Amino acid sequence: PSPVPTITQTGSLTSPGPTQCANWPASVPSGPLPDSFVPVTVLRCVTGTKLIPGKGLFLAGTLQRADSNLGPLVAALHASSGHRKPGMMCPMLAMLPTHIVLIAKDGSMISPNIPVDACGTEQQQVIAALNSLSWQTLSVRLYSVVPGSGHSPSPTGPDEPSDPVHGTMNGSPA
Repeated sequence: PSPVPTITQTGSLTSPGPTQCANWPASVPSGPLPDSFVPVTVLRCVTGTKLIPGKGLFLAGTLQRADSNLGPLVAALHASSGHRKPGMMCPMLAMLPTHIVLIAKDGSMISPNIPVDACGTEQQQVIAALNSLSWQTLSVRLYSVVPGSGHSPSPTGPDEPSDPVHGTMNGSPA
């Protein structure tokens, strides 16, 4: 496998989201997934931490791509969202939203709405479908060293690639 392009950016990662991944497609329409849309590729932005040997533990955004077995994901994205019933108790959870873009054969793209359960958390069948895909890492963007990690990295400028990074992200999928 070839090295994964890595960009080091100074500053803090204050609000994880799709813009945290290098090369994330801009101006993609979002909304419900049309029945007629047939994706051949899915991109996702995963935020978490990344240990860079000799440099430290960084907050990072990783752009990933999957190109096969998208049927279960498409089926899960077509599910209806749940509705909270009066008096229903839900856990108080804070979750990073999933950021994906589906790409059709003709190059058209959509950032589909993720169906949620009655408590407003993403439906497990969507998460399971995403986790079952074979992901290829396209890029890793490093933001800042994690405070208290005991490392003092010397990052390159925001537009200069740093050393290639191999390995996986620590943390949950976005």
